[in-house]
Amino acid sequence: MSIRLGSWLAGLLLSLMLLAGCAGYHLRGAQALSQRYPELRLEKPDSPLGTALARQLAMAGVRLHGDEAAPQLHLLKAGFQRKVLSLDSRGRVSEFLLVYRVRFQLRAPGRHWPEREIRLERAFNFDDDQILGKFRQERLMREEMIRDAASRVLEALLYLPVPENIQPEPDHAAEKSR
Repeated sequence: MSIRLGSWLAGLLLSLMLLAGCAGYHLRGAQALSQRYPELRLEKPDSPLGTALARQLAMAGVRLHGDEAAPQLHLLKAGFQRKVLSLDSRGRVSEFLLVYRVRFQLRAPGRHWPEREIRLERAFNFDDDQILGKFRQERLMREEMIRDAASRVLEALLYLPVPENIQPEPDHAAEKSR
């Protein structure tokens, strides 16, 4: 009897989640970003981080490749670094620290914000006996860190002041309720 109730509750929860997704539910941060920066230009969109940023900006409703008055997001530097954390009894590396640093700056005509840096770290074990699997694990970890860095860049943009020469689009839902 309790198994039936548990599966029924799981089905109900799944249905509610699907309904929320179908009803146009969006994360608050995505909506706030598109209201603050309706258009952005992205420098270096062909880099892995630029590709991830372009995808997430589009999902947030920000139009890319705006006109000359639109703020431009400059990706100044992005790179990985591997550091040895520990060695095994034979003197071989057994654990690495993977560090991903991203420096970026938002610029608009007549206005520059200070450079910002995001630093992500992930530790992983390394075993010579499973070398192919570990290289694949590191590649997947790097891809995940790039996506995470893109999310953090967008989050940082939310806390920058809005440029004076760029006005956010009005909230049409608020105008209809008046």
